[in-house]
Amino acid sequence: MLFGWIRKRREIPVEQRRYDKIYLVLAGVLFLATLWAVIDEVSTRRPWKEYQRKFYQLKLAKLDSLYKVALANFDSSKYSELSEELKKAKAGLESDEYKNALAEYKRLEKELAELTREFQFAKSRSDEYYYFFQKAKLENETGAVKKWWEKIQREEEIMREFNLKIEELTKRKDSAWAIVKSYRSRVDSVQHEIDKLFAEINRIKDRIQKTKESQIKIVQVILPEFERTNFGTLKSRVDRCQTCHLGWNDSLFVDAPQPFRTHSNLELLQKHNPEVFGCTPCHRGQGPALTEGYAHGDKDKHWEWPILKKEYIEAGCNDCHFNEINLKWAQKLTDGKHILIESGCYGCHGIDGYNDFPKVAPSLNNLLVKTYPGWIYRWLLNPREYLPHGRMPNFYLTPQEAEAITAYLVRIGQDSARNWDYKFKYPGGGNPTRGKELVENIGCLGCHAIGENKIVRETRGLSYDVAPELTKIGSKVNPQWLYDWLKNPRHYLPNTKMPSLRLTDQEASDIVAYLMTLRDTVNYSAIKIEVTDEKAEQGLRLIKSYGCYGCHDIKGTERETKVSVDISDFARKNIEQLDFGYKEYLPKDRLVWVSEKLRDPRGYSTERIQLKMPKFNFTDKEIEALVTLIASFKKNEVGSKYVQAFDKKRREINEGRRLTLWYNCTNCHQIEEQGGYIHPMIEDPGLRPPLLTIEGAKVQEPWLYEFLKNPTTIRPWFKLRMPTFQLTDDEITTLIKYFLGLSDQEFKVRSYEVPLDKKYVDAGRVLFDKLQCLKCHTVDSDLTASMLAPNLEIAHKRLKPEWVIDWLKDPQKIQPGTNMPTFFYEGISPIPDVLDGNADEQIRALRDYIWTLGRRTPSAVVMSR
Repeated sequence: MLFGWIRKRREIPVEQRRYDKIYLVLAGVLFLATLWAVIDEVSTRRPWKEYQRKFYQLKLAKLDSLYKVALANFDSSKYSELSEELKKAKAGLESDEYKNALAEYKRLEKELAELTREFQFAKSRSDEYYYFFQKAKLENETGAVKKWWEKIQREEEIMREFNLKIEELTKRKDSAWAIVKSYRSRVDSVQHEIDKLFAEINRIKDRIQKTKESQIKIVQVILPEFERTNFGTLKSRVDRCQTCHLGWNDSLFVDAPQPFRTHSNLELLQKHNPEVFGCTPCHRGQGPALTEGYAHGDKDKHWEWPILKKEYIEAGCNDCHFNEINLKWAQKLTDGKHILIESGCYGCHGIDGYNDFPKVAPSLNNLLVKTYPGWIYRWLLNPREYLPHGRMPNFYLTPQEAEAITAYLVRIGQDSARNWDYKFKYPGGGNPTRGKELVENIGCLGCHAIGENKIVRETRGLSYDVAPELTKIGSKVNPQWLYDWLKNPRHYLPNTKMPSLRLTDQEASDIVAYLMTLRDTVNYSAIKIEVTDEKAEQGLRLIKSYGCYGCHDIKGTERETKVSVDISDFARKNIEQLDFGYKEYLPKDRLVWVSEKLRDPRGYSTERIQLKMPKFNFTDKEIEALVTLIASFKKNEVGSKYVQAFDKKRREINEGRRLTLWYNCTNCHQIEEQGGYIHPMIEDPGLRPPLLTIEGAKVQEPWLYEFLKNPTTIRPWFKLRMPTFQLTDDEITTLIKYFLGLSDQEFKVRSYEVPLDKKYVDAGRVLFDKLQCLKCHTVDSDLTASMLAPNLEIAHKRLKPEWVIDWLKDPQKIQPGTNMPTFFYEGISPIPDVLDGNADEQIRALRDYIWTLGRRTPSAVVMSR
């Protein structure tokens, strides 16, 4: 029909054709298109307007409810009472006394103004006459000098008279004002009380009025020079998240639906104010977008930074805090960093910031010195069979592969086994009962688990132990190696983290006797492994293929590089770069991909692509922490002014955190509100390892250096022993700077000598006796387990003098739960007859006396006065 109309129209001459209907149709189409465009622009493309309208409606409804509650809670009886008082107070303003006093005040104020003016005139004339007086003196005009001096004297006499009158009128005016003020103060006082009654109502009314006046508008934050382009130049970031999330800092919306809900951590936002810092630096997402789908990245799969899900929100913290190993406000991200380090992920993957960490597992070059080929074979087949909570992952080796790798490890270990020279010969004859008691008390369980004792593991909240479980150790190692290892761990592994507990020969023998009773049901020595050159060569190829050298030192692999991909920029990967294998049913999300990869490392394998990543048996919680960390891995693009300043002090603290994590110091000690995982095993707080957060403020650096080099007994009542870690000088310096940094102190040379005054030393001796300090402390070298507090003989060379002052003032403030009593509670002395009962003076006296203890010669103490 249409084509017929067109053919018929073509037969009509151009001059006779009509276009009115065509124009009418096109005009209609244009009108409809315009109408659609307007509706689309106003409604479809601007949902934020509707959000804001709903927000203000919801806010008005909430404020109205609060207003009604405030009205209901209004104390009307109190208001009536105050109204009567106000009425009486205002009635006083009509009294004759008030009116007369006010009239008198005003009259006197006017008179004072006139007198002051006349005084100023007289002073001006006096200044004028003084000028002519000085001029006449310079010109030696004797008559003029006399004339001007007389005029000056006359004006000064007038000024004195005015001053007397002004003083008199001022006193009278002040008296009148005191009467006026007393009446007005009564009115103001009552009115203030009434205003306080109406304060909440008026506050809500003011908020209601401001909400009604609020405009519908785009809320935009611009971050200048925030991020880099693909060409490396800095550009600004535009953030419009608060256009929809208007209630982020309003406590009214704690339980409101999104996008109106209050932010879950307003305390954190005091440091990261969204009105200045925006939202996308932490949450990610498309800042300039004004619709939910595009802003959150849900409707555009090519958007590089979709908004982080709630469980991974802390990944955004690493953009500005990538160089810190601990983040107070991001515990999950911190846990991810610790798990990554302890699991040795950087052994196979290149990861910026972690490539300088040492290998996490022991050298495999001398295995035959301590264990059997059969144990190595069974271990490689399934590490979890021997250590259910170990860190060694499962490579799912076939029996042939496990045997080949065992053959290679046996081959490289045979020479060592033949020529190994034990430094300490095992004498035998140990007592297992005493050994068990030692293991349970001197600190072994701070790192190692045995049997059902899993307190440290559970307190840490992780599925793995930081050191091997000892439940089956007797089947793994030979007693001679174990004895030598306990006496000096670094003889077998020079770079081991295992410290020395300074065991006597008998203690070591007892522990060996006990540990050798902890055995597996498998007889590893009965498992025979055939070692041939061909099999050993195959084993070496497998070791290189699986990247075993990433965690272990193994002869023949010294020049090998990391076996897997670099993940330093993983968060920037396009989803098309990730192979889901046969798991196409999974959501196409990079973090889902990582989570599944950690849960089932070889789950993405296909016939053509066989993956080799081992299984670590991470829990869901650990996977979430690791995914949070991996989601933060991207080459740093944030402008330097937004990155956390990594100054000297922060670097030193971070290096100390790395070192204490590496040596597992936090398993025993609490540092920065973390650690102390062994504490649940020790009921008495006084028997727990000391808090180390305050160490920098507490102890002298030379003493701490010597102590870390060679720990000595400070608290003989402790069964736990501070181990000898054989730290290098650089490591000790790092720890000292770390503790100093935590206490906001500098690493510098200083003297800890205290100028002593005989007055204070004598008073301190009296106080020392009256407070019965020796009931807990000792002041000689005879240390016994019955002591309750440290030896004060070494205080002058161990403690910082200013710290002793702070400690004596309030021990509980410095170390909550300490057994040290607070003698000077709230700055009040319990002994009024020494130094006039002045608590500060007495504290200084005690400190000064303590500083004289342990000195061998009188000349060591300088007495003044």
